[in-house]
Amino acid sequence: GEKGAPRTSVTEEGGLGSELVAPPHLCAPAARIHPPTPHSFTVLEGEGKLNSNRSPMRLKLTTWNINSVRLRIELVADLLQKEQPDVLCLQETKCPDDAFPLKRFKQLGYNHIALNGQKGYHGVAIVSKLPFDATDIRVFCEKLVPRHISVALGVQAGLAAPLIVHDFYVPAGGDIPDPEANPKFAHKLSFLDEMKTCDGLH
Repeated sequence: GEKGAPRTSVTEEGGLGSELVAPPHLCAPAARIHPPTPHSFTVLEGEGKLNSNRSPMRLKLTTWNINSVRLRIELVADLLQKEQPDVLCLQETKCPDDAFPLKRFKQLGYNHIALNGQKGYHGVAIVSKLPFDATDIRVFCEKLVPRHISVALGVQAGLAAPLIVHDFYVPAGGDIPDPEANPKFAHKLSFLDEMKTCDGLH
């Protein structure tokens, strides 16, 4: 597709991508695309897990390796105004939490924000129109690097079945796919192994 254009898919029950129907989690890994390209998809709450007095709720989620949220905040604003996702997961925010552009997101209607950032490198964030029941941060490979944050969407968001959204910034691993010759690749493999222990991932 055209560079920089978001790609959107809708998940229907029993249709293409049915593994995303009422999932116990959503995993949003970093997209290794430069210039950064957002990816959007829609999730339909699953049959049999809903209150009997309402229809299934659709959630639209977008994930984007933004490569500096402050540098590209107006690009993010344009995306949010156009796509109107319920939840946006960002990777490589490169921004300490106290410098994150909270005001701009709240002007756009995204009042619920979970952050795990640092200056200059890495960093993840989840911004949402829907309130969180809880947030969590995991440390991977015993490295204090901001590569993960998760939120639980549930009663406060109007969901009958709780949904955990994980936002990961997975290590790139370098150019040599050999863990013995390349410590960065070994780190990536260890990170992926530890991801399996997160709630809802399997």
